[in-house]
Amino acid sequence: MDRAKKGILIKNADLIDGTGQSPRKNARLLIEGDRVAAIDPGKPIDTIDESDWVVIDAQGKTVLPGLIDCHNHMGIVSEKITEHDIIPLELNTLIAARDVESVLMAGFTTARCMGGRGNIEISIRDGIDKGLIHGPRLLVAGRYITCTGGLMDYYPSWISSPSGLGVVADGPVEMLKAVRNMIKVGADLIKIDGSGATTSPYCPPDKPTLSMEEMKAVVEEAKRHNRRVAIHAETAQSVKDAVRAGVNTVEHGIFLDAESARLMKAAGVYFIPTIGITYSRYRSGEKEKMPDFMRQRVTHVYERHAQSMELAADIGVKMAIGTDVGVAIPAGKNAYELSCFVQHGFSPMEAIVAATKTASEALGIDAEVGTLEVGKKADVIVIDGNPLDDIRILQDTSRIALIVKQGEIIKNALVPAPHRPQ
Repeated sequence: MDRAKKGILIKNADLIDGTGQSPRKNARLLIEGDRVAAIDPGKPIDTIDESDWVVIDAQGKTVLPGLIDCHNHMGIVSEKITEHDIIPLELNTLIAARDVESVLMAGFTTARCMGGRGNIEISIRDGIDKGLIHGPRLLVAGRYITCTGGLMDYYPSWISSPSGLGVVADGPVEMLKAVRNMIKVGADLIKIDGSGATTSPYCPPDKPTLSMEEMKAVVEEAKRHNRRVAIHAETAQSVKDAVRAGVNTVEHGIFLDAESARLMKAAGVYFIPTIGITYSRYRSGEKEKMPDFMRQRVTHVYERHAQSMELAADIGVKMAIGTDVGVAIPAGKNAYELSCFVQHGFSPMEAIVAATKTASEALGIDAEVGTLEVGKKADVIVIDGNPLDDIRILQDTSRIALIVKQGEIIKNALVPAPHRPQ
């Protein structure tokens, strides 16, 4: 942005603020530094000299908060973990750098990374923060904490993978040490697995893994260091144990029952269903290429996942957008999850709130981002069209006319952005 300008003025917009309120028509949004300075109508913007500002005319377009994805994996090259693990870490890092830029250019200004090899995701986050590469604001878990025979213990016992996705620990003492090691290398949160998964050769989705005592050890140590805990949990029992242990978010929740959903609601635990990846596998024309064990699970898993999502919605569990991008959905296709939310019972506005306000709450960053409010960080996107009429337009990156992350113009298809060639 031109340093001579005071900030950014977006005008003539239909503004969706992320709170669920009806759009504000003919709105103006003023950005100074990295913050939202004023919104009109709402807090009136005093008469200003537009020549002092970078002016964005958003006539016929919709302004939204930058979107938030609560569940990503950057740099994943294959659903078969053993294939993914054999590429060099250096190449994997470059792929992850490409992925984070794709996510940002899809309108997602914040993303939570939920497991990667070595310290790749931590280093990518630091590279973004230092301005070395472009990407969303990242919260990273580093490597999963798993157990012997758990989701991320995916090799036979005679093979080890010290730079793989998982850290194997057994019992509360080893779990505590694994948490401390992840915090030592810079993890923003802790990710554990409480069950298997559709894609796991040794640990199917209906298999519980960690005991509640192990989960409690993780949660207590993580919270002592002011870290939140997310759990991969597909079975109802693993969800119940996790909620009682004190986790903050439940990922996937494919086989929820009424008790597990009620426990989540009562405890204020957020549900990140990642329905899009399950649905995409169910609809995939590539089923014949899947391993036999996976192909046989796909239909049953999708049907139960859809039922679990409906159950959680009926009970009132708070749900946020998480795409599992990198596993079966390519980076940059993150907005597919919003369309899947709508397909599974959410209104377009509810899906947008799940990708903004609720997502920021699930990550514990709602004081700073997630809604367009005065004083919050200026994460803003402008869409050509109205996603309330058709949520699918968010998947068309050519319709994203403007991306602002923390007050910096990343993409501007309306007025040339001099600081970065398009």
